Amino acid sequence: MAFVWLTSSTLLAFLISVSASYAQTNGVDSATAEATHWTKIGKGLEIGVAELSGGLLPGEITLVKTSLKHMNPQVVRASSFGKHRANTEWFAKKTGASLCVNANFFDKSGDPLGLVISRGVEHKPVQLGGSLLTGLFLVYRDSLVIAGRDEKRTELGLEAVQAGPRLIINGVPKLKDLDGKAQSRRSGVCLVSGTEYVIFVAASALRGPTLQELAHSLSLPSVGCREALNFDGGGSTQLYIPEDIAGAASGFGGINIVGRDDVPTALCLFPST
Repeated sequence: MAFVWLTSSTLLAFLISVSASYAQTNGVDSATAEATHWTKIGKGLEIGVAELSGGLLPGEITLVKTSLKHMNPQVVRASSFGKHRANTEWFAKKTGASLCVNANFFDKSGDPLGLVISRGVEHKPVQLGGSLLTGLFLVYRDSLVIAGRDEKRTELGLEAVQAGPRLIINGVPKLKDLDGKAQSRRSGVCLVSGTEYVIFVAASALRGPTLQELAHSLSLPSVGCREALNFDGGGSTQLYIPEDIAGAASGFGGINIVGRDDVPTALCLFPST
C-alpha cells in the first residue's frame, strides 16, 4: 500500500478501533464507513481512518485532526530552499514541521497554480479563470477560513493555498456538483470550526475515493467538517509525519504516505508557541 509506517507497525494495529458501519445517504452510491474513533499520536494531533467499503476493492481515507491551539499551518515553498519541487518528507525534514501534506496544483513547468501566500507574502495571485481552483484555504492569526475565490475579502491571511473543488460548504456536502465516478488518490483540508481542522489523505493502493465519497465521509458526525477543500491529488498526494513529533504516543513510528510526483508547495504544521 502507499500508506506505510516508518517502523514495522501498521496504522490499523495502532488504532484501537475503526467503525465498519455503512451509511448510504445523500445519493452516494459507494459505501463509506464512519471513522468513529480518534487516536492520539502526539501533542495536539489525533488520527482516524474512514474505510471505503463500496465497490469491488476496499480503500481508506487517513484523517489527522488538530487545532490552532496546538498546530499552526504554514505554506512552505520548495523555491525558498533553492529547489523547484520536493516531496513532503523533504519539506518536513527541512523545516522541522510536525506534518506536511501536498498543497497547490501545478502546471507542466512545476510552478504552483493559484494563490500562494507564505508568512504574509503573496507569491502568486488568485486565479479567477477555470472551473477547478474554486476555493481558498486562508490562515489568519486566530482563525481559519475556506472561502470561494470570488468572495471579496479585505485580507487574504498570513498563509493561503488555492485549490479545488470545494467539497463541503456551510456543512453541506456539494454532492450534485462533484464527480461521483472517477476514483483517485486525494488530499486536502477541512474545517471543523474556525480553529479546528483536519488534514485528509486517501492513498490506498487498491482504490481512491470519488469526490462524492470524499465529501460524504468528511461530513459524517465523527469527522464533523463544516467546510472542505480538495488539494492536488493523483501522483501528487502525499503526507509525512516524523516519528519524533512532540508528545509522540508509545508505539508511534511516524507516517510516510509517498507520492509519485514532487510538488512545489506543501502545507506544513508547526507546534504553536
